[in-house]
Amino acid sequence: MKQKAAKYALNEFGYLVNVKDFRFPPTGKLYCFYCTHPVVLVPAQDDSDAYFQHVLTMSGRDEIIACPNQVSLETKRAR
Repeated sequence: MKQKAAKYALNEFGYLVNVKDFRFPPTGKLYCFYCTHPVVLVPAQDDSDAYFQHVLTMSGRDEIIACPNQVSLETKRAR
């Protein structure tokens, strides 16, 4: 399972937040904009930009494949 870098997420109050809004690690919880599963902020390193990434404790396989920020091997074969 490969993850795409996400630039947007929802905070714990339901507001859409951008990766550029954070200069420091967030204090609250963040959720995926598409599937509402927990995400974490991956800080910028060297030449790469900061992005949101799914927490790998997602429960159901169908939920993982349904999110456009997740790319499975089966999805790649279907294209």
